[in-house]
Order: sequence, then structure tokens, then C-alpha cells
Amino acid sequence: MGQGGGLIPSESSQSRFDSICWRIMPIALFVLLFVTRTYFSGCALPQGDTLYVFQSFQFFYSDLFLNNEIAQWTPYSYYGVNLFMEQLNGVGWSAALVMVIGKILGSQNCLMLFRCAMYLEMVPFVLGIYLLARQWFRYPSTVFLVCMVGILGTFPTWDVYFYLRMYEMLPLTLFCLFTFFKTERPYWFWLGGAVASVGFWGSFPYKAG
Repeated sequence: MGQGGGLIPSESSQSRFDSICWRIMPIALFVLLFVTRTYFSGCALPQGDTLYVFQSFQFFYSDLFLNNEIAQWTPYSYYGVNLFMEQLNGVGWSAALVMVIGKILGSQNCLMLFRCAMYLEMVPFVLGIYLLARQWFRYPSTVFLVCMVGILGTFPTWDVYFYLRMYEMLPLTLFCLFTFFKTERPYWFWLGGAVASVGFWGSFPYKAG
């Protein structure tokens, strides 16, 4: 029943509605993230720089799967140089985690594992936008719209560096810093630094340049 018999909802009913929205929104966002990513369509292959990243993923995972070790050099390319920079640039934090899980499960489907790694890589980006938007905006519909724009405006299929890795940890880092200034609790500052450091893994030459 609205206030004064009108169509404007009462504060209590609006609060209940907002509470329900806050609870279901994270689930709705990750469902949207899942269904909109072409990595799970079964027909979209990586292109551009993302194809290069997939090749690096396939190379390192194959060596881990077959030889139980992390490849340190390539005898038939790059003149046999050390692969430390390739590990920093070509393999992100999510890819490393998925490689370990794939090895434990004995998976031989490299492309599926790579798609899972790319999906996982978008999770902290969407989570950071969601947390930031909750700090800045009052209404759940506004927060959902901001997050939806973030999801639909990211295209890692072609160039995962410029369309995701360059800024994937930025929203979450800003959330930690803003929370630090608001609460003056130092662990938020250190958490923000740790999150930003993880963001360098997978795009180090791009950010260092």
C-alpha cells in the first residue's frame, strides 16, 4: 500500500524490495556474465592477442600435464631463451589456477580450460564494479545497470590485454582504497596493494611500458 493511498511505495516496502534485490543481484550478475561470454558458445575461438595468450597457455599446460613441470625454456623458438617473462605475460593468475585444477582432474581439453580461465579472470572485475557501485549508488537498479555495462562492454575474445587485463583489478583496488580512507583500517590498504600486484600478472610488459 502506498503512502496516502497513492502509487508511491512506503519506505518499509521499498526497503524490503531493495533487500531482496541486493541478495539476488550477485547471482543475476554472474549468470549474465556466464551467458554473455562467447567463450562458452563452443564456436568462438580466441583471436588476435588472445590467440597468442591461448598458445602460451597450451604450451605451459602441455608441459605441466605431460612432464609434471613448468616449462622454463623453448629449445625450438625464441632461440632457447628463458621463459620467465613469458610466464609473467602469457599466463595470468587465473590461467595458473586453472592449470593446477586441470592437472589434478587430468583434463586434456586445453581450449575448455582456457575458456574457464578467461571467465574466472572477469570475476574480480565484475566484483570490483559491484562493490564500488554499492558504495556510490543507493538503488539496486542503478548498481545492476553499472555492472551490466561493465560486463557487456568487455571484449576479451579479441585482445584480452587491452579489453580486460589492463584494468581487471582496478575497480577492486579502488574499492579497497576507498574503504581504507573511509574506515582508516590499514588492512584495506594492504589488501588493495595485494590486489593491484596480482593485476600485473598476465600483462606486465603492457603496464610496465
